[in-house]
Amino acid sequence: MKLLAAACLVTGTLTATLIAAANPEAEKYWAQWRGPHATGVAVNGNPPLEWTRAPHRFVVMAIDRRSGKTIWERTANEALPHESSHPDNGTWASASATTDGEHVIASFDSFGYYAYDMNGTLVRQKDLGDKRMRNEFGEGSTPALHGNHLVVVWDHFVPGASFITALDKRTGQELWRAKRDEIDTWATPLIVEHNGSRASTRCSRRRSAPRGASISPIAPARRSCSRTARPSR
Repeated sequence: MKLLAAACLVTGTLTATLIAAANPEAEKYWAQWRGPHATGVAVNGNPPLEWTRAPHRFVVMAIDRRSGKTIWERTANEALPHESSHPDNGTWASASATTDGEHVIASFDSFGYYAYDMNGTLVRQKDLGDKRMRNEFGEGSTPALHGNHLVVVWDHFVPGASFITALDKRTGQELWRAKRDEIDTWATPLIVEHNGSRASTRCSRRRSAPRGASISPIAPARRSCSRTARPSR
């Protein structure tokens, strides 16, 4: 039995070798399992020996809503994401753009905030660092624009590093910041009037107030909302 198996193996290998010799194309286009020599080796193969990742382009576009034509397109940033995103629902550009009718502010979270005029000219930009999201589900918290304030919630999965901040839309300067005892969230803050002053309202998993901010819970549920009152400007 062993001699018969050895004879079959030799015969099969010899047959495959003869076919490869008679047909050079067999080296390129394998017609059988493990290739023309039954060895699984691509003699003339030239496989890549290293891989590189191309930077992602973070693009802002203005589209004519009547015709669908692209009016202008700008590349805000080119960078390699520092972590993954949700495989089904996530992107690295999940946040929505916001506008005051004069400027368009595009939010890419870890990859920056960019303000363009209506002609596509970059007016200013702001980098708040890198977020670290739980299970690498991706980012996508849209800031709220009210008057000259751009309110940004920066919650992520780094202990003691979450915060809410207000940026001056005209200069990008940080006007105020309050720490948040939160992990990653994707909620958009809402600007409301509170006791004669404007307040930024955002979702919260905890009901304790961060230092330096006046916060009170709205709903009694575990996942409630809280608000931070700020003087009107």
